[in-house]
Amino acid sequence: MLGVHPIGIHDEFLRLGGNSLLAIRVAAELREAFQIEFPLEPLLKSSTVAEIALFVEDILLTMIEGMDQTEATAMENK
Repeated sequence: MLGVHPIGIHDEFLRLGGNSLLAIRVAAELREAFQIEFPLEPLLKSSTVAEIALFVEDILLTMIEGMDQTEATAMENK
């Protein structure tokens, strides 16, 4: 998507050539891949790949903590 290879975990989205249009695409892919609501702000704050991963992890943990046993079991079986 950015046309840069390789990308390391400490590389910043904006310094790699990311912009607001690419941020929309990346956020959409993260939403689809993880079934989460992912805002554009973390990408536009020049976050590193590692920081974005932690942000996704925090969203997922918050979702899991809010689930009851039936929802957690359904998610586990997907």
